[in-house]
Amino acid sequence: MKYLVATFTLLAFTGAAAVAQPVSSVDRHFLNSAMEGGVAEIALAHTVMQRTSDPTAHAFAQRMIRDHSKNDAQLAAVAQSFGIRPSHELPPEAADEQTKLQGLSGAAAAREYLTYEVKDHHKDIKDFSDELGATSQPTIRAYVQSSLPVLHTHLRLAERDAR
Repeated sequence: MKYLVATFTLLAFTGAAAVAQPVSSVDRHFLNSAMEGGVAEIALAHTVMQRTSDPTAHAFAQRMIRDHSKNDAQLAAVAQSFGIRPSHELPPEAADEQTKLQGLSGAAAAREYLTYEVKDHHKDIKDFSDELGATSQPTIRAYVQSSLPVLHTHLRLAERDAR
């Protein structure tokens, strides 16, 4: 229910209408990649929680599920305002990581997951920062600006926990 309210709030905030707004190919690529990234974060978090009992990895994974579920609802509303359907696809790199995690257990799974999360959040921050400079769409700009601080927090936590 919270996510439904957040989605309607974002739609009202962004002025998203029933008619799709025009979107550049760069923005479309960013939105699709961000949606796939959110799916990946949640899938990998669930996988690591099955493969290890490490409390640090579990706490980080639970945070990823919570934060990315909320963010994905906001992103879906933005994407839909441009006529882009939410993606439920796991990107190839994340599918490879999931396969790798499924072959590990215990401390090795926790270490692999946290190391991957550090690398992935560096990439996400770069992609979001690049989009902030590239987009002329106020709704996308607002989404990116609200997401970047969360991504920086995730990176800081992943770096701390990966040690």
